[in-house]
Amino acid sequence: MTLQTPQNVTRRRGAEAAIVALAAGFTQSQAADVAHVHRATISRWLQAADFRRRVDEASAEGLREARRIITAAAADAARKLKEIATAPASTTVLPVHTRLRAVCALLDAAERGHEAGLVEQRLSAIEERLGLVKGVA
Repeated sequence: MTLQTPQNVTRRRGAEAAIVALAAGFTQSQAADVAHVHRATISRWLQAADFRRRVDEASAEGLREARRIITAAAADAARKLKEIATAPASTTVLPVHTRLRAVCALLDAAERGHEAGLVEQRLSAIEERLGLVKGVA
């Protein structure tokens, strides 16, 4: 068991700060500055599989959170785009080209969403055939 010395606590805090910085896309030098350690320390930490795993997990969690935020905002954005696109010309001060861009944005978003759903279905089917579904392999 590691003793809770001030030096160990500081080192652990530095490692946690470096993990967050690296997961956010900072360079090793920038992460070193954030963690108040030398760049060589970051490089040494990155050689440890556990440290790299923690950086990868933090990065993945950040992306999941970003997707949650975007998904939550998507419905509101779609409603607003629909409102802009379908508003009668006599009731809006928006120029025609702005309304046209809103319509195009809606159509593009719908197409991308449909394509992403198809890709996800195909990938799931492939994983299932290969026995890569969690709990099967």
